[in-house]
Amino acid sequence: MLNARGDWIIPATAINYNVSVKSMLEEGCALRSQQLRRVWESKILRYYGASDLERITPGLTWSEIAERIDAYMQENGKLTMLFGWAPSNLDYTLLAKGLKLAGRQDVLPPEPVPGSQPFWWWATLRQSLGATADGMSLCLSRVYGSLYPEDRRLLLRAHTADADVVMLVRVMRTYLARVQGLPAPGKIEASCSGYVMKPAQSRALKARDEDGSCSEYLLGETMQSVEPLEEDLLWE
Repeated sequence: MLNARGDWIIPATAINYNVSVKSMLEEGCALRSQQLRRVWESKILRYYGASDLERITPGLTWSEIAERIDAYMQENGKLTMLFGWAPSNLDYTLLAKGLKLAGRQDVLPPEPVPGSQPFWWWATLRQSLGATADGMSLCLSRVYGSLYPEDRRLLLRAHTADADVVMLVRVMRTYLARVQGLPAPGKIEASCSGYVMKPAQSRALKARDEDGSCSEYLLGETMQSVEPLEEDLLWE
């Protein structure tokens, strides 16, 4: 979880459920289909490792995550908006479920308005340009790659927590720059130079304008712990 200024609220981490990795694997046996069981197994082994199935799951517990969010809010004020990259509020839903396990729904920001997530900003842009799904993918790494094709180092880390959040920040900044008529980096400037986005096309952006604040907060996936990205990679 990263704030709009580029400060980490929660670093990339696996979730510690205080059970063994083996116990987590066994929970997948209750899934109805073999395909789902295979997906469950691959995810558990990816996030927690296969070297020692008896060890307790590493990472932060949901209580520790809640404490970090609470400490951040004590110093900076409440989280007012939460952004992820998905056509639904999946990231928010998963965060809410985790914090509920810890009895800490008090640190949860308001649920995003349906259709207000950055995914839909770009979906609206694609429709306005008359582009197709084949011609303009809305996969986060592909959107980012179209704007920053030279940034192979970050693209190679797509689908890891910190890399995805950094991509989301930059993709949002590019969009907002175009909405405000400011120069935007990357290929989007060349391909959309004759197109002017209107703030009304995004309810999330409209709410930001009325609020006058810059307190949007971004949520990436909670995944296996990785080394933090260097500062010069995060913010050029």
